Amino acid sequence: MSQSKIEKLREKLNDTMKKREVLNGTIKKLQAQISEEEVKVFRSTMEEMDLTLEEAVKRLKESEKQVIPPFSSVQSTINQENNLTKENEHGAI
Repeated sequence: MSQSKIEKLREKLNDTMKKREVLNGTIKKLQAQISEEEVKVFRSTMEEMDLTLEEAVKRLKESEKQVIPPFSSVQSTINQENNLTKENEHGAI
């Protein structure tokens, strides 16, 4: 490879690394803003519901137990329903 091509590639690499650093900084700032906003919403919800921190944490833990089932089990249920529908369509003919 010629020396000029190597130099151009180095410059391009350096530019890309600088852009990456800027983007990483932006991401960190956005993550901090999101965290601050989540804390504000959490606190305002606690105040609206007149909950202590312990009560709020307890409710959060309880709601985690009622989380939506994993995608694979949902997909399995959908597939079973589709198979039943197909069977019913064939039986009706």
